[in-house]
This record gives sequence, C-alpha cells and structure tokens, in this order.
Amino acid sequence: MGKLSGVIARLSDDDLKDALTDTSKTIQQLTLTLLVFAVFAVSVVGLSDVGLLLSENQVRLPGLVGMPLKTALVVGPLVLISVRLYMQRYVTHWRALDREARSRELDRPGTISPMRDDILKCATWGIRYLLVPLSLGVITWKALGDPVPLGYGLALVTVFVTLLHMFQDIPGRLLLWVPIILVSLLIVFLLSDYGHEQLPEPASSFLPEAADIRRPLNLRYADLSQKVLQGRDLQNADLRLANLARSDLSAVISELGEKGEATNLSHADLTEADLRGAKLNHANLKEASMSLADLSGADLGYADGTGVFLV
Repeated sequence: MGKLSGVIARLSDDDLKDALTDTSKTIQQLTLTLLVFAVFAVSVVGLSDVGLLLSENQVRLPGLVGMPLKTALVVGPLVLISVRLYMQRYVTHWRALDREARSRELDRPGTISPMRDDILKCATWGIRYLLVPLSLGVITWKALGDPVPLGYGLALVTVFVTLLHMFQDIPGRLLLWVPIILVSLLIVFLLSDYGHEQLPEPASSFLPEAADIRRPLNLRYADLSQKVLQGRDLQNADLRLANLARSDLSAVISELGEKGEATNLSHADLTEADLRGAKLNHANLKEASMSLADLSGADLGYADGTGVFLV
C-alpha cells in the first residue's frame, strides 16, 4: 500500500483525474459482469435436475462454451469469486486515488462514481457484500440435489466466502483466513453424514439430518427413457409425468455377480410416470407414489414396495 501511495503521489493533477475516471469505469464494468453471472445463478434454479444425473445435458454460461450442469455449477462460482477479487483490487486502488485527489482539493471527474453517488453507493454495497454470497447460496442449493461431493463442496465455499465478506474491511483481515477456513470446515462437517455419525447422541440430536439438507431432485416431465440409473439416490424426487420407459433402475451388480447399491426411489413421486419396460428389480420403492404410473412390462423382481401408493 505504501508503494502504491508513493506512485499515486507522483501523478500530475491531470493524470490523477484520468486514473480516477478509468478506475471508476473498470469498477462499473466488473460490477456489470457480476450482475450477469448473478442472473445465471438465479436462472439455473429453474433448470431440470436431469443434468445432475446425466452429463449430456449442456448449460451455457455467459461468454463461455456449453458444458454439463455439474461443471457449470463449479465454473460459475469460480468466475464469480475471481471477478469479485479482481474488482476489490480496483476498489482499493480507487480509494487511494480518491484520497489523493481530496488531499489536493481537486475537482473529481464528472463520471458517476459508484463510491460517491448515494444511490449507486447503496447498490455497490449490496453487490460487494451480498451479491456473491447470495449467488453462491443459490448455486449451492441447486447442487444439493447431488450433495456428495458437489453440494457439500459448494456449501463449504459458500460459507467461507460469506464469512470472508463479513470481515473484508477489518484491518489485518488476512490473519482471519485460518479461523474462517476452520469455521467453514466445521459447519460443513457437522452438516455432513460423516460428521453427524461422529457426534455423540445428545449433540447430534440438535443438528439436522443429512437427508433433510439434501434437496429433492426436480425431474418432472424429464425424459430419462433408456437411461442407466443403477444405484442412484432418487429419494423424494419429483418424477411426475417423467419418461422412464426401458430405463435401468435396478441395483448395481458387481463383476462377481454380487448385488450392490440399490436404486433409491423411496418417497419419490412417480405419479403418471412412464415406466414401461423399466428395470426396477431390487429397487427401493418404499412409500413411493405411483398413482396412474404405466408399469407395463416393468421388472419389479425383489423390489421393496412397502407402502407404495398405487391408487
């Protein structure tokens, strides 16, 4: 900071004004970029969760090529955080320029500055402190349809970035990185399956179950015909009117012929779903709603249909 102040102090008055104008414009451009990616974060919520099951469904991020939904849920936060850090460098630079201009009692450039205009100051505060954490929160909520490792990983990043935003203007804030990282890890650990299992009974009873944190998949109207979905966890999924004809929802079978993880459709809503010719052998269908579902030719051998609703 001292070296930067020395460089700024040697600027002529005209150069200082030009630097203020250019820096303000750059901050506005980066702010617009953040807003564009925040719009993506909101729009991704409405997408079908098929992309969390299959990599063939492409999502296009602003200015980037199409990519699988899971990849977009990782790349989006990386871009948001990178742009936010880059913008912070310019905000710091603008403040140093503005201090020097005030010390010289110069008339600041006519360009509207988000740091001095009252309306834009409130908008800038919201963008600096709220936009990135809220956008990451929305993306994390989407990713929690597939919590391990995507959902929990993004939850860790979201908690860390949110805590970092809370303390970003504190002097010596770099010293807070270690405790912030540790607190973030602790929060996500306590919310995970493993962390829940490690705590003694009295303590774990105060925490939500991992299943409560997981978001039910939105697969309504999804075309999953002839897809291999062996061993997938589709608990509580919304599969109303979904096309699952000739799809493989059976248990995973090892090379030695041993039955592995069964497809979990417990509590799933399969109302009016097309399950013609689907393989559901060994599937967990406990308390699933299969009202008006077409099961013509479906293989239900050894499936657990306890409490299935068929009316």
